[in-house]
Order: sequence, then structure tokens, then C-alpha cells
Amino acid sequence: METRPYWNLSFDGTYSIGNAMHLLTRLSPEDRPDSLVISDDNLVEAGLTGVVASGVKVPDDLEVVVHCNFPNPPAAILHVKKIGFDCRELLHVCCNLIDMQRRGEPVPLEVQLPAICEDELGAPTRHDNLSGNLAWAQQNRAMR
Repeated sequence: METRPYWNLSFDGTYSIGNAMHLLTRLSPEDRPDSLVISDDNLVEAGLTGVVASGVKVPDDLEVVVHCNFPNPPAAILHVKKIGFDCRELLHVCCNLIDMQRRGEPVPLEVQLPAICEDELGAPTRHDNLSGNLAWAQQNRAMR
């Protein structure tokens, strides 16, 4: 994978991301990236609008991966790959941590949830078989 310093862009809001994506994807095929990662789901629509305006074909000319929170990912106007977290699982973990704290049990300082891809959504969710404690998290997640 190749990257160039001027391809790494960061935005605090949606004001200029569409223009930046338009400029970035308007470069000659040799100079523009062949993939784009939008790591903030709030910037997906504005960023993809700039890509569309540039005339680049997604996914033929540019592969796009966007962050999202399942089960309600952002609407995408193009064919993109979605990767993110299951909000239901996150809420379940938070509630379990609160319950553990109320019972006076030790609570981990950090719980890492793995990212999931859109094509994994057909599988049963990990919280379907939980026993009401964090035993599953201690087995399947890195904790500190």
C-alpha cells in the first residue's frame, strides 16, 4: 500500500471535506489514491458528494471504506464498504460494566470491541448468548 503525506486529511466538520475529496480524486490516475477511508460517519455524505463531483467511478477507480455504527449505518450514495461497531453490543457492554460496579466487582479500565464489516451482519450478534456478566468479554476482548 502506498500513501503520500498530502493524502492524510483531517476535518473537524463537514465544511470542506467535499471540496477536499473532489480535489484529491481529480488528480491524474497516477497521482490520486486508489482507495479512500472515511473514519467519521458524520463526514460520509459530504465526502462522497465530492467524490461524485470529481467523476471518479466507485468502486472501479476508487475503493471506499467508511466507518459506521450498526445497525443504522449512514446512507451511502455510492457502493462502499462499511466497517464499524454494533451499537447494541456497545450498550450491552456498558450496562454490564455498570451492573458490575454496582455489585462492587472489579471493573476493567478498558474494553476493546472488535470492528465488524457490513457482510458480517447476517451472523448472530455476539450479545445474543450473553449470561449477563463480562465473562464473554474477558475471553474475547483485550482488557486492561
